[in-house]
Amino acid sequence: MIPHPVMLSDPVTVKIGSDTVTYQPEGSNPVHEGEPVVGDEWEAGLEGQFLVGMNVAGKPTWKPAQVRDFIEKERRRQIREGARARGMSTRGLDVGGSITPMLGFWSKVSRHDASEKAVSALVLHMPSAAEDEDDFRRNMRELALSLTKHFDQDAVILRLAKAGLVEKVIQTAWPRKK
Repeated sequence: MIPHPVMLSDPVTVKIGSDTVTYQPEGSNPVHEGEPVVGDEWEAGLEGQFLVGMNVAGKPTWKPAQVRDFIEKERRRQIREGARARGMSTRGLDVGGSITPMLGFWSKVSRHDASEKAVSALVLHMPSAAEDEDDFRRNMRELALSLTKHFDQDAVILRLAKAGLVEKVIQTAWPRKK
């Protein structure tokens, strides 16, 4: 038991090969008195997991932080548009996700095409009236297509899951220039 838990304020750094991704918490980091308490609680919900490569045409091009920033910007836009369509304020609405750098491969069975750095991006459906479950599924498909286009990927993989059980796996593709 920790009598006075403290929120971490130190940056968290992950290294993969020569790449480094650092997360620096922002804002105040108060010391809490007494025992921790359970905050918001909701039923097990939806999540979208994206697998996005960092290479374009076999050359390292992107950094995990660029994928994180793009996803956060797109999710903020999606939630703002959902709230606006319902005549709501965005005050108090959350977007959430996590980016995990990893080393992946993408190849045909008959030959080795590419080993590349990649990211797994987990996006959580934060329950709100601005985005119901059908909207979330639609928004995740839209986000997969946007990631494919913006990061010039041959494909992006999207896993949609509810309560930890995979509902669907979707592969997007953006035709390459000839």
